[in-house]
Amino acid sequence: MKVLFYTKFSASGGAERVIANVANMFAKNGHEVIFVVCVKTDYEHEMHNRIKVINLNQSKKLLSDASMGKEIFNTLKPIFALRGILKNERPNVVITFLLDTIVQTVLASQFLSIPLVFSLRIDPNAAIASERRGQRRKLVIKYFFPLADGFIFQTEEARDYFSDKIKSKSVILNNLVDARFFDIKANAEKKDIVGVGRLIPRKNWRLAIKAFSLIACDTADNLVIYGDGDELESLQEYARQLDLSDRVIFAGTSNEIGKRLASAKMFVFSTNYEGVPNALIEPLIIGLPCVSTMFDGGSYETLIENGVNGVLVPKNDAEAMAEAMRKILSDKDYAESLGRNARIKAEDFRPEKVFKQWEEYIVSIAER
Repeated sequence: MKVLFYTKFSASGGAERVIANVANMFAKNGHEVIFVVCVKTDYEHEMHNRIKVINLNQSKKLLSDASMGKEIFNTLKPIFALRGILKNERPNVVITFLLDTIVQTVLASQFLSIPLVFSLRIDPNAAIASERRGQRRKLVIKYFFPLADGFIFQTEEARDYFSDKIKSKSVILNNLVDARFFDIKANAEKKDIVGVGRLIPRKNWRLAIKAFSLIACDTADNLVIYGDGDELESLQEYARQLDLSDRVIFAGTSNEIGKRLASAKMFVFSTNYEGVPNALIEPLIIGLPCVSTMFDGGSYETLIENGVNGVLVPKNDAEAMAEAMRKILSDKDYAESLGRNARIKAEDFRPEKVFKQWEEYIVSIAER
């Protein structure tokens, strides 16, 4: 089977990591894979050597330009480029995850009779509630998302947003995680509290920083945040206002995030809403004690049993997050118990097990 994946960025975001992991597993299992990237970035995922990678070379600056003329140009140029690739490669199925690439994929594939599979990686209710992009997302979800031949959801809550017609063609699948995380174990010598994710408002890093400020005097550990994004400067300023400039470290992106997690004392996840985040799954696999908000989207319940394999705290409750962090830092036995149980729960995400479900579903769509 020839499978074409289309993604917006070769970046470090959760959706980008999952689609790269899925593509790698299809290639590893003998399928012909084409991986099309709209915008090339400095951070790129390691791809299987059998994958044909095509970069459309769009400008990231242009993508963010708000002028109408450039926005139209920015929308049309990758559509024509992708259409040319589809006509030349003739894949059995096209898979994409992101709302922006869903629109481009629908338009590029018109009258080519190529099955499309779309996966929504965020909670649809939270997505359309966004002040900045909510209306556009609502239109995409209403008019473009239903045009696929198959749909992959992460949670029942996300699937229940849609019509019975879409539900009948859908499946709920776990994320495919890089198998290498299962070979990483937490180091004996650990330091610092670590977070991973884009520096954008919905990740709510201010909550993590505020919670850390409440315990900073009680520990020599720092808060280290891996990721990049538009909020970097404002988050740095917020840390400075709390006199934590030297204690909150913005470490950028890393190709060795597994090793960074393995040397940490705990993982903190302060997001407001998610799908099923790899950023949280990966430290659980490594056996890191995790503190997470009860974010919108509901998947935190499928990942963490509170007090057993991690700790859940209400959204925007800095004191509750600080107390959870304090207990993990002060109670070694408790921290070790959380880590052991986290690794047990993570077995549900073994890539070989999860991939079989992905493969069966994608083959069924391609053969319709």
